[in-house]
Amino acid sequence: IRDENDNSPSCIPSSYSVAVKENSLIGTSVVNISCVDLDLGANGNLKYYISEGDKNGSFAIDLKSGLLTVNQSLSAETILTQTLTILVVDSGSPVQLSSRVIVAIYVAEENEFAPIFLPTDYYVAFIYENATIGKVVGQVTAKDYDRGPLGDVSFELKNSTDFSEFLIDSRSGEIILSNS
Repeated sequence: IRDENDNSPSCIPSSYSVAVKENSLIGTSVVNISCVDLDLGANGNLKYYISEGDKNGSFAIDLKSGLLTVNQSLSAETILTQTLTILVVDSGSPVQLSSRVIVAIYVAEENEFAPIFLPTDYYVAFIYENATIGKVVGQVTAKDYDRGPLGDVSFELKNSTDFSEFLIDSRSGEIILSNS
């Protein structure tokens, strides 16, 4: 008695949603696609392929285990999300049966960039000796090239005892006279 190849691979779940950190090392596990085939012998042996969605070769899948891994450096600045179609094929003969699994990948941004002051040289402010408390006497600006909340910049005076005459607005960078 020979087993007929009458069962397609069954993949539960049929879709995955995962996050992977940008700059993950090559070979980092993303997700293990798990499928079964109720046929016996070669008819039940499965092979996994990335069939769609990976034009840059950012990911690799182990042909036999279904383990999806990082294949090259990822950057959230260039690709934030990517959707792959995984084709799962049995080794049936004469006809091979298949199923598809969708993998939605979110590339999680890391805090890669330190804020930089603009201009990068230094700031100069002139304050009149009769300036009133609460007067804005200068402003600093900075940029952080990370996206989203990781790119938000806030300001503080590091050695506030040395600069007790001043306050800084943490959001705008305005320097305010607080004591005359």
